[in-house]
Amino acid sequence: MKKKNRIYAAAIVALMCTGILTACGNESTNGSSDGTEKAKAESVNILAWSGSGTDEQINIIKEQTGITANFTNFTMLEEMLAKLLSGGINYDVVISGDYMINTMASQGMLTELDHDILADQFANTDPSFLDKSYDPGNKYCIPSSGGQVGIMVNRDKVTQEITSYADLWNPEFAGQIVILDDQRILMGIGNVLTGGDFNSTDEAQLEKSEAKLEELLPNIKTFLSFTQYTPMLNGECSIAVGWSHEAFQMSKQLENWEYIYPSEGMHMYNDCYVIPTSCSDIDAAYAVIKCMLSDEYYAASHADNPGTRNASISFRETLDDYEKNSSIIFPPAEQEEKGLFLENLGEDMTKYDTLWTEFKQKASMQ
Repeated sequence: MKKKNRIYAAAIVALMCTGILTACGNESTNGSSDGTEKAKAESVNILAWSGSGTDEQINIIKEQTGITANFTNFTMLEEMLAKLLSGGINYDVVISGDYMINTMASQGMLTELDHDILADQFANTDPSFLDKSYDPGNKYCIPSSGGQVGIMVNRDKVTQEITSYADLWNPEFAGQIVILDDQRILMGIGNVLTGGDFNSTDEAQLEKSEAKLEELLPNIKTFLSFTQYTPMLNGECSIAVGWSHEAFQMSKQLENWEYIYPSEGMHMYNDCYVIPTSCSDIDAAYAVIKCMLSDEYYAASHADNPGTRNASISFRETLDDYEKNSSIIFPPAEQEEKGLFLENLGEDMTKYDTLWTEFKQKASMQ
């Protein structure tokens, strides 16, 4: 699912640290939890990215399981967490981004998955999605899709060699770059380029990162949370730092392009299904997750998001050759090994908020 701009609000972190988990305190008692065909709820509540819950998706769930799916959408992971904590709705299935899985699990908000029930689904999952640092052994999540952040270059306009993020600081690229408007990712890039860890929480290191990003401002034409391809296609920019699925869509419209995996390592993300402890019928939740991992459901979701890196091995075989063989979507193994995932920073996120606010104020004055 297309990733939206993240807002790393200190208020959410503070809320979690108080232990206010009343929205997730209900035990999942209905059903057998053994995956057998026993009585299931007539409906389930699903919390998912904006754009999910189309009529076609709802109909597929109904046809496959007999269950009515009630979707609630969010545009950023912090919004998803706030909805879970609010207690207004007991959610049965949630799709969450990687680092937030660790955040919720550490607060006791997630139900451990029964791998026997989802044995076929795990067997059909690309191994590169499994056993990640945010959920070792996939104790709480089963992957759905993912993507990465790379550098897209219009080679009709850019002749200079680019192999790394560091190359973007070349003064010859003044006013040519459209870049992802995401504080954690950009601060992470700044961290790596100044000798720090992608997820560093050291204040001195973060100040180095912010200073490094300030040096890039003359080269940045615009910040965009998504649709980074628009200024590329209309000729405003010749270099884009953004989501891989958007780069893939751009590749179909630019004749002379290059997609670059930065030598420092690329940010990667995975979206996964989890069952919160607020789930009211765990058998229904498993049935819906199985459906949402079916090729039929993937096809309905993929139609609106071509270029998404799907975790399903079988669905990947249904793609046309151009998409199936795209190195933009499916990076080489050596690049995946260098992938940089966001981690849960807890209260240290406020350090990023402060420096990012200062950086964006300076950017607005350029």
